[in-house]
Amino acid sequence: MFANKSYLNDTKGVAIEANAMPLRQFMEACTKDQPFGFTIADNTITLTPKAKSKSGDNVVPVKDIVEGKVAGADGQALEGASIRIKGNTNGTYTDKEGKFSIDAYEGDVLIVSFVGFESREYKIGTNHYFNIVLNRTSITAGEVVISTGYQQKKVSEITGALQTIKGDELRKGVSTLNALAMLKGKASGLYIVENGGSVATRGQVVMRGQASMPDQSNTNFGPLLVIDGVISNVPNLQDIVNPNDIESITILKDAASTAIYGSRAAQGVIVVVTRRGANGKMKIGLNTSYGKVKNNRLVNYMNTSQLTSHIHNYMTSLYAASPSLNSIYGSFDNYFNTTRIYTEEDLQQNYDWSNKTFYPDGNQSDINLSMSGGHEKTKVYTALDWARQDGTILGDNLDRKAFRLNLDQRINNKLTLSINTNVLIDKYTASTSETQNYLFLPWVTPYYSNGALADSVPNYIYNSSGKRGTVYYDNPLYSYTYNTAITKRQSYLLTGKLKYDILPWLSIQTTNTFQYINNNLNSYKDPRTYRGRYDGPANNRIAVNGALTVSDDRTNYFLTSNLITASKQFGEHTLTAWQARNTERPVQVPSRYQYIVPYPGERTLGAFQNYGTYINKLFGTIATPYAPAPVEKALSLYLVN
Repeated sequence: MFANKSYLNDTKGVAIEANAMPLRQFMEACTKDQPFGFTIADNTITLTPKAKSKSGDNVVPVKDIVEGKVAGADGQALEGASIRIKGNTNGTYTDKEGKFSIDAYEGDVLIVSFVGFESREYKIGTNHYFNIVLNRTSITAGEVVISTGYQQKKVSEITGALQTIKGDELRKGVSTLNALAMLKGKASGLYIVENGGSVATRGQVVMRGQASMPDQSNTNFGPLLVIDGVISNVPNLQDIVNPNDIESITILKDAASTAIYGSRAAQGVIVVVTRRGANGKMKIGLNTSYGKVKNNRLVNYMNTSQLTSHIHNYMTSLYAASPSLNSIYGSFDNYFNTTRIYTEEDLQQNYDWSNKTFYPDGNQSDINLSMSGGHEKTKVYTALDWARQDGTILGDNLDRKAFRLNLDQRINNKLTLSINTNVLIDKYTASTSETQNYLFLPWVTPYYSNGALADSVPNYIYNSSGKRGTVYYDNPLYSYTYNTAITKRQSYLLTGKLKYDILPWLSIQTTNTFQYINNNLNSYKDPRTYRGRYDGPANNRIAVNGALTVSDDRTNYFLTSNLITASKQFGEHTLTAWQARNTERPVQVPSRYQYIVPYPGERTLGAFQNYGTYINKLFGTIATPYAPAPVEKALSLYLVN
């Protein structure tokens, strides 16, 4: 203990009964009515004089150390709770045991807060040690906070119509890689269309009625997409976010959204918030799923009995209404047996092209590994995902690998940094075989008489003047493993957000986003298949002997958003003003190359890579083939910039 002897001249006698009393509590009792106070630091007690007020009372002119412990209602210590002095920037955080220590004057107000818990205030008096218990916040629907991209608002502060769907609720329904499809049956007022059964179908969503029309420059007339407060330039949810990473989706439905985003929000806004780290120990989650994709077609093709019966009825009506047919054939039986497109032997055959070939069932699987946690200063969420899903179309498959990292860092009491990184790598495989499914007759099977798959199948054509005609089409069951279009899509999104609180009611923020998208298409028709050998209409085929098309499109997108926000509270009223400036710069680098007549199985540039490098093609340099290049196999080469 250190003290100036003169401090003790006016001391009063003290009688205290103390048994296992904490030191600070003991010292407070000893100095309560004395002309001096004390501080404790590094196991040392220092006595300091109290100044005289105008009334002659002793007051404390110096800071003292205030200590305490913060815990939840269950007694669990809260690590990373914020402890600050009201009215200034002095603050600290609790340690692993929930304990804290801070310098403060007597009369200061201590503000204790923790994410997910109610904040509390304590006025510092003679007691300098606090046992603080925080209760969890009870969130009501009116207290949900929506990030509009420029500011955060409570639902009660938004005048327009909106609907919020939590990510957990979203994932309880349809299991798919397309978050838009997951909204079906959950979001009211949305008209969602997905054409066909392909797993890569992006779909179209209309929010303001089906009378909405596209324009020549924008075939997508759906709502504006905002992800984690950043306006996106892509029209489809599937292209910017993995469903497992979604925390919530908020749909701003009416014209009030144009007050925030302008005319591009004329069809509404879909605001996506991804999952983020929270205070607490690091948590690791592993979720796996496997399921079947079922064909749920309500209308199927006719079988042999149904179609032949329909043809018979049609030909009966046609003959009765056609005097010319009566004069040519004399009787309906003669007309029918001569011109019908099936034989008696055909009646014994029946093949289900619909479910066995064109629209088979499929499989889907998903493996998701996530990690989240943090404390008051640093929070992190990261996830790896690998999903595979078949469509209900022959040869249709999507393989997706996804990575996300969301990092929130409080650098100091005024400066915060957020970094969002998202990577989506898709490989979509589709068949380039025959797609005119209605041409395949149920009495025509895809197999030869020896049981082997045929490379082509006949289609019989009605001929009113004689026997049926015959044309051939590619057999999809035989060729779909040869003839495929492989689309590889890579999307990289990086967003950095820096916010500085100039004053408690005034802040500035800069958000910078970079997105890179690469679409690479490799479409191949193998010369070992009927569709690869021939092209053109069925009645006038031309030999092409295979085809390979390779295209590559790249897009760079830059977005810089600078924002200044002022928000003052007057009692129960809040006045908020903000000014934002956005700068967008999309850069597209399209290129396309087409090669006709490749070697069987040659679906890479392979033998054709000697016709110029990527740089030569990109800048229009005329490429000269090397001597050993198979010039005779390359009938044509197209380059379009």
